Amino acid sequence: MDEKRRSVRIEAIYLFSADGENRTPLPGFNVGRTLDVSRGGIAIEMAQEIPPGAKLIMDIGVGEHIVEAQCEVVYCVRLDNGMVRLGAAFTSISSEDQDILLESV
Repeated sequence: MDEKRRSVRIEAIYLFSADGENRTPLPGFNVGRTLDVSRGGIAIEMAQEIPPGAKLIMDIGVGEHIVEAQCEVVYCVRLDNGMVRLGAAFTSISSEDQDILLESV
């Protein structure tokens, strides 16, 4: 486990949509799938490159729930399949939504 990581990552595949800060639409295709989650953040895969430091508002479909999370992009790397992997740290998520996200795995 990476020394900087404070929370255990759990593999979790959910669909999501993302907007910029204040619900500003992102250019291009703003949907994708989650790869893993933790109490501190999330890793996602999508077509759109988003630079580190960018603020996002994500709506994540978890069963019959829509979880809303605000986060900041920490890294963005291009994958061999042409998609992009982003790591993002949660900046705001309700404890109820966080529990739904982590307990549905």
